[in-house]
Amino acid sequence: MLSSTKMNISFHWLLAVYAIVPILLGIVLIDIFVLDRILQPYTSVTLVTAFLYLLFFELPHVFASFFSFADKEYLRFYKKKLLHVLPIILVVGLVVTYINLNLGIVLMVAATLYHVVMQQTGIATMIIGVKHVLYTPWSLSAVTLAISIQLYLLEFNFITNLPPSYVTIFFTAILILFLVLSSIIYLQTKKGIGRKYLVATIFMLLSGVLFFLLGYVFFSIFVLRFTHDITAFIFYITHDTNRNADSMKNNIYKVLAPLKIPIIILLPVLGMLFAYTIRYELNIYTGIVYAGILISFPHYYIESFMWKRESLHRKQLAFTQ
Repeated sequence: MLSSTKMNISFHWLLAVYAIVPILLGIVLIDIFVLDRILQPYTSVTLVTAFLYLLFFELPHVFASFFSFADKEYLRFYKKKLLHVLPIILVVGLVVTYINLNLGIVLMVAATLYHVVMQQTGIATMIIGVKHVLYTPWSLSAVTLAISIQLYLLEFNFITNLPPSYVTIFFTAILILFLVLSSIIYLQTKKGIGRKYLVATIFMLLSGVLFFLLGYVFFSIFVLRFTHDITAFIFYITHDTNRNADSMKNNIYKVLAPLKIPIIILLPVLGMLFAYTIRYELNIYTGIVYAGILISFPHYYIESFMWKRESLHRKQLAFTQ
């Protein structure tokens, strides 16, 4: 498991993750025009599909984000952030959910999609390398679009009680704003890998909207989550490999060192094993919500600082074309 070979993150690797977009789009088009929508009924979001997704995609990458903190130097460096702010986030999330389950769900949906979408738009701006005044409103319009779809699918009363025309007008306005901002940023971005990643991000978000409108609900959610989760794993694997390349600093990897399993394999396997340990809680609706608060909220918080330029995590990353 210990190796002197360090890894770089290739922008082309990150771009390749977006291959999920044409793959899902191709499945949908074949189903509509060839199979007479035979697959569509199986793309709804149920407790079973939510459970399987959480078990094999979302939760493994969430747990993987925690593993790097089994490191004495990291715990000292991030001590204040972990001990002062994290407990407050957990208490607020749990109290809100306990008082009103629906409000807790709305809070979790908003936090999750903000986290998911902002990661992808943030990477796009990083690869482009030039700050644009419209990046923030562009990202927030994408976040609003994703949250609107998710809340509409959950059929909350505060949405279903509105006149359908109001919902349509709001959704259309946000979609138009996103398209306009996307077009302006695209036209002002130089050709290259940054522009390609920007286009891929835009089409990923638009494909989510299209799948939603066509009734392929799970695809609408999955295309965003898959892109986010796989991209995150690229960061975690690269970080953990580089951090422990010259000497084993992570206590988890120290214990498992006799297995001689490369981190690129060990990290996702450990993530899935940890996700499997809470499988019973995920088989019930409220269990998913509380698991989301207890596990995902700390993940969202630590990712808000772990990849910043001044962080110890970021020092372990190098990027190439």
